[in-house]
Amino acid sequence: MKVNELIEFVGYVIEENTLPKNVSATLNKILNILNADEDVNVKKNKCCNELEELESNGNNIEAGIRVQILDIASSIEQLDL
Repeated sequence: MKVNELIEFVGYVIEENTLPKNVSATLNKILNILNADEDVNVKKNKCCNELEELESNGNNIEAGIRVQILDIASSIEQLDL
């Protein structure tokens, strides 16, 4: 997956769901990271850290949203180098 495709997907998840504030804030941070002018490996690591933090504090995440977050995490891991 390319970075711009992931940006589009994350934006879609933000726009199409009623997200808890912590999830929305994390996904917006991920968008900022993906849009930054950095190496892809740095972007991947930063995004994974944000998702790990969300997971550790994410007790209020509905199952459907959790699935989309897992899709995002999988896509981050598959970013083209």
